[in-house]
Amino acid sequence: MNREKEFMERIKEYQKVIREILSAFEKVSFPVIVESSTGYKVLSIDKERDADLIEDLSTIARIVTKRYYKTPITRDTYKLVVGKEPKAFRPNEVGRILEYEIYNTPKKFKVISKVQSLKQTGYPDAKIVEKTGRVSYVDIKATTRPDVGSPRDFYYSAKEKTLDKISSDGFHLLLGFIIKEVEPEKFITIGWKLVDLSKIKVSIKAEFNADNLEIYKPDAVIKEEWV
Repeated sequence: MNREKEFMERIKEYQKVIREILSAFEKVSFPVIVESSTGYKVLSIDKERDADLIEDLSTIARIVTKRYYKTPITRDTYKLVVGKEPKAFRPNEVGRILEYEIYNTPKKFKVISKVQSLKQTGYPDAKIVEKTGRVSYVDIKATTRPDVGSPRDFYYSAKEKTLDKISSDGFHLLLGFIIKEVEPEKFITIGWKLVDLSKIKVSIKAEFNADNLEIYKPDAVIKEEWV
């Protein structure tokens, strides 16, 4: 009985520790997460000082929005732009098309010298370099509901492929296109928002996972049949 009581006390202590760890990562400033995981500073946009950069990014957003305001984005658009058929066709897939399109905008800007695709999946999608050498990391999103929240609307994972993308101090921005589904699987762009990610807070979503090699390992399988 004493052993059972001791075990239950340990469980309560474990629960307390886990709750404290998770609560420490509720509403944390995004720059704290990026800087602690990469070692590089997250700079804040100043609307007056950085007016030319903001205008260049606005030019990109306007061109892409205008392109798909009257011509809907469809599965065929995805296949043409990305080069393969999508498994599903939702705002995430539309966002991928819009990401591709930002690299096809005119190259004459006030301060931007290069718009580079960071091809691996995960944050950030693009790296923008100014003529002075200053860098902005940009994530491209598409949403039909900018006023409704979900924990996965934006996420940052401090994995090796993500950390490899961030190689200097810089601005961290999000270019969010507002889209509307005018018919099933047909979307038009109706607006956009440029966001300074140094101003947002993030929370951790804790989960424990396992891959198929772990799930179906021989000593875990109780019984199996094949046809």
